Amino acid sequence: MSRRLGKAQGAVSADGRVALMTIQYPVLEELDHSDLVELKDAVRDVSDGSTLQVEMGGDLFFNFEETGTDSAELIGLLAWDGFSGLARATKQSPLLRMEHGALLAPDVTIAERSAEGIAAPFQEDGFIKPPVLTLIDAGRAGAVLVSPRTAREYGLETNGADASESPESLELAAGSLPAADALAALDTGLYISNLWYLNYSDRAACRITGMTRFATFWVENGRIAAPVGAMRFDDTLYRMLGENLEALSIERELLLDPSTYEGRSTTSARLPGALLRALRFTL
Repeated sequence: MSRRLGKAQGAVSADGRVALMTIQYPVLEELDHSDLVELKDAVRDVSDGSTLQVEMGGDLFFNFEETGTDSAELIGLLAWDGFSGLARATKQSPLLRMEHGALLAPDVTIAERSAEGIAAPFQEDGFIKPPVLTLIDAGRAGAVLVSPRTAREYGLETNGADASESPESLELAAGSLPAADALAALDTGLYISNLWYLNYSDRAACRITGMTRFATFWVENGRIAAPVGAMRFDDTLYRMLGENLEALSIERELLLDPSTYEGRSTTSARLPGALLRALRFTL
């Protein structure tokens, strides 16, 4: 292991089936992505070819690999009528301005990729979903999800969407920013790992308000300097994923919907992290 690796300590359960090991690095500020790679390689050398199941986490993963769920909350809210054929036909879509020329950043391509999700490839009435349906193509409005009922009512062609016309296997295309370089690219600003309590403050303008949650940090010169308390933001998607979008991460995370209301959800989203030039906060 690395020469910077400090002491390790652990414990084993009474039945000998579960063990916990804690590895302490004495100088956390001097670590980088290579230390994470080294740790993974060491664990792989031990576990490969064995019956061991190893799960890892901690500061190394937080700083150099793990992505937050802030983009998941934003895209999740957007899925609420943003890609609905009925909402577009009745002029109630929060993305209605895209029908009249408004654009997102060219890096933004959003698709319903049923072939790679965990949801069934057909909807509740048996209509087959296409393997992929591009909803936003390089920042421009694309297809919408059309249920059989909407298709019949508005003279459209159904594409196997269920009654809610919400994506179930949504994917935001990867960008070019390595996650390990995210803090350096941010340089000085806010690192936000989680958002919640999101809603539209102006639906027609796709203006979204919400709160930061869990780990939010002030970053200076590419290093985490201090934690930051909860704050409220209020900004439009056209700024967040448009003029203020600097980059999307290469790495993406498959996020499964944990909802169990009336049954376990099979909705998923595969999303990258995002680097923004600016975000409007109200408190």
